[in-house]
Amino acid sequence: MVITLNTIEDVERLPSVLDIEEVSRLLLELIPLLQHSSLSPAQGADMIDELLFAQAYNETGITIEASHAVLAWLQTVYDPTDEAFIDACASNLANLTCPAAEAFIQQRLASSDNAFECQQLKEALAEIKVR
Repeated sequence: MVITLNTIEDVERLPSVLDIEEVSRLLLELIPLLQHSSLSPAQGADMIDELLFAQAYNETGITIEASHAVLAWLQTVYDPTDEAFIDACASNLANLTCPAAEAFIQQRLASSDNAFECQQLKEALAEIKVR
């Protein structure tokens, strides 16, 4: 049975463990829903996290297409002053598989004077480097 996201609320009804292909496909379905929702960026980043954490163990990570979609959304709503968003966003970034995610982190680190943002992004970058 193919699971689809028709509304934001459908995320809450997903199984707790999904294979990586399902997670990637569901992320691609989630991003347009987030773009047209009234959720805050922090809430949206938390929903992305929920999907990322539902993936069963794998060594490949989500697809490049899903990574680019998530990154594009994060860049659109990025708010370095919202600590809840930065916390969830850093977790999202650490799980992306596209090189552009690392480049975005590096760019933010070079231009930010926000200590919390820098610390969270450095931790995300360290996780990316481990993979």
